[in-house]
Amino acid sequence: MTLPAATWLPTLRAYLVVSAGLHLIWEILQLPLYTLWRTGATREIAFAVAHCTAGDVLIAGLALLAALAIVGSADWPDRGFARVL
Repeated sequence: MTLPAATWLPTLRAYLVVSAGLHLIWEILQLPLYTLWRTGATREIAFAVAHCTAGDVLIAGLALLAALAIVGSADWPDRGFARVL
């Protein structure tokens, strides 16, 4: 008997990479809503974008972990992908 290939790790990596890209875009697009956009130095703005993006990715990762703990299965994502989503 052969064990099935683990697909959860590539799926998790893809989720985090896509999440990071989308959150980065989101943080950049909403910058003009904050006074930092007008008053901050370039370094401050870059730090704020990086800091907020990292926080968003952390929240997204923890949300995925919570969903997996609540409704995930041992053979996720091959089965139960939609429930976790």
